[in-house]
Formats: sequence, structure tokens, C-alpha cells
Amino acid sequence: MSEKIRRLIIVSLLMFFCGAAYSADDDYILGLNAFNDGLYTIAAGGFERYVSDGKDSRKLDYSRYLLYRIYLKDKKYEKSYDNLQKVINSADSRFDKKQMKTDNMILLTQTDCKKAGEAVRAEPDDLMLDIYMESKCPVDEAFIKLVLEKAQKDETRLKAVNRVADKPDMVKSIFGTLDLSKLSGSAKRYFAVYFYQNKEYELFWKIRDVYEDADVVTLELDRYWTVNNKDTFLDRYEKYRSKYSLGQANACRAIEQYNTAGKDFDCNLVNECITEYTVDFVKIKGACLAKSGNAESVTEFMDSLGKKIFPGMCGYGEYIYANGLYTGSGDDRFNVCGNRYKIADILAQKGEYSRLAKMFKKTATDTDRYYAVIALNGLGKTQEAVKMLNSIKDASIKAKLTGGAK
Repeated sequence: MSEKIRRLIIVSLLMFFCGAAYSADDDYILGLNAFNDGLYTIAAGGFERYVSDGKDSRKLDYSRYLLYRIYLKDKKYEKSYDNLQKVINSADSRFDKKQMKTDNMILLTQTDCKKAGEAVRAEPDDLMLDIYMESKCPVDEAFIKLVLEKAQKDETRLKAVNRVADKPDMVKSIFGTLDLSKLSGSAKRYFAVYFYQNKEYELFWKIRDVYEDADVVTLELDRYWTVNNKDTFLDRYEKYRSKYSLGQANACRAIEQYNTAGKDFDCNLVNECITEYTVDFVKIKGACLAKSGNAESVTEFMDSLGKKIFPGMCGYGEYIYANGLYTGSGDDRFNVCGNRYKIADILAQKGEYSRLAKMFKKTATDTDRYYAVIALNGLGKTQEAVKMLNSIKDASIKAKLTGGAK
């Protein structure tokens, strides 16, 4: 048990057992001590008893002042408001009049929105306007007009925007009163996104002329693409890609436009367009890398692929081997490709028998065995070639190899 609570219990017990000597002032003292110790429930009980029996006007006022603060903290708004109203006009140096004014407005918005509206219209400074707009009290066109006429700070007008975001005409009116050059970056971004989403493109471009970040540039690119100005889209994309993350959709659009224009592009762009490793991802990036002609990049990419997505490279196998773009040792992976025999013909023509042997290390058909024979024979492994030849059942295929395996 803390020393504070122990002390208050002792005081309370003394008051109880010494009832004859007990007075309302004791409740007041108990309330003050409990309040100062942060024991607000006990303090409230002491002050409530004092205001029902006490006679000293200064003590009564201070009891009600502290009760309003306690109940406000506990979100007992009706009780807090009632106590505040009894002392709000009292001239007492112990009272924080500025805070009382603020709290009075907060309590009105919590207890009576009609009175809160009347109060803010009677004294429409930025503080009162802010408190009202941060509450759940309704905001109508007349209130927005009041904000536009009386608010001195752009921050206050921006709060009004948040309250009427579903009313574009009101937002436009508020925006028209703002000094764009003095708005924060976050406020400019908010308006840029808002106007773009509401198809107010003229206002969007007005903000874009003076402000730039990843979100706004992304919308700029979207607009160029939407109006079919794709050359400008690509120019701007290239300008800003190294500076900002421009999103998956724009990366895919850029690839499409590069292909349409017949331009080479950074193959890493595919990773921004397709974020999951799939067969489609392999097809697109594989095509880009093959076209680049960089054997090191092609090899590194192919060797990084898992079994499930490797088939995405099958369509480029002929081109890759014809141009010597694969220098790794995973030739056997092409065995799953439907065009593996065309790839095998290229390897055989180039005399790359080791690669051909790897590709047909496992054979499932007589045609597979046909190419295995060619590879083994090319490597000088005559006995293995003969054994493989004898395993071929299709006479027409075996006939092609007559003289091939000795």
C-alpha cells in the first residue's frame, strides 16, 4: 500500500470516528490532499460533500473548479460541464481562465452540439473553430463559410477540408483561399491526391507545378498514360525512376511502352512489374536478358531459377544456345522443354556434346536416346553410345544413326 493511500485512509478514519468534531472543511481538506496526490476518485467524493454542506464561497468555487477538471479527465462530460458553468465567470486567481475557455468548448461539443455551434459563432477564433471541427458535431456549408471568413491559419482551413472531404465543391472553395506557397508538403500532397481522385485535373496540375514527391509523380504518370500520351509517360518515367519508387503498375506500363517502341530497357524493371517469381516473370525477364546479349546476366538468372518456374526459359533456349549466352552447367534443365529437340539440334551442330549429354542424361523416349547417342559418340564414349543405340526400339530413329554409333 502506498504512503499516499495510507495517509488518506488514516485521515478518513479519524474523521469517521471523531464525528462530533467533523466539519465540511474536513471534506475540503481531504479533497485537496487526494487531488494533489492524484487520487481523483477520493478527491471527487470530498469535494462533492463539501459543495453540498460548505459555506465558504472561495472554497466552494475551488471545489467546483477541481471537480470540473476531475470529471473532464474521467470523461464524465455532463458533470464536468455543470461544475464548470458555476465558476466560469468567477474572478479567482487560482483558475486557469484560458484553459477553462478551451475546456468549455470541448465540453459543449461533447454535450450539446447546438450550443457548441452558437458558442463558436459568437467567438470564431482559430482555437474555437479547431475544437469544433475536431469533434463529432456536424459541419455544414454555413460553418465552412464561417471558417473561410474568420480562420487566420491555414491549418484551421485544412481541418475543415477533412470534415467535408465528401463534398468536392466545398473543398475547392477552401483550397481557393489558401496560399499554396505556404502549405506544407503533406498538405500539398493531400490536395494533389484529392483533386486527382475527384477528376479535378486542372487543380491537380496547379499543385504539381510547385510540388513533387513519389505519390504526386505517380499520379502524373497515370494521367499521361490515361490520356494516351505514352511517349511523354516514358520520358517522365525514365526521369524519375531513379529518384522515386513509382509503383508496380507504372513499371509494367513502362515495359509495355519500351516493347512497343522497340527500345531496350533495364531488365531489373521486370522485378518492379512482377513482384512474385512466376513462370510469367521468367518469360518476361528472360526475354529481356536474352535480348541484352549479356551471357553473364543470362547465366546468373537461369541458375537462380527454381524447378517450378524454370520452364519460363524454354522459349528462349534456342536463341540462348545459338548465341552462346548460357555458360553454366544446368543444361539438363532444358530436358523438360517441349522444344528440347530443336535446342539439341543447335548443340549438335555446334559440337557441344558435353552440354547435349547433360540435357539427355535422363532419357524417356527414343528421340531422347537418339540425341544421347549423338552426344556420347561425339564425346568418344563408343561403348555407351552403342548400348544406348541398342535400347532404341523405333527402327526409323535407329536408322538415322546407322554409322553413328560404331
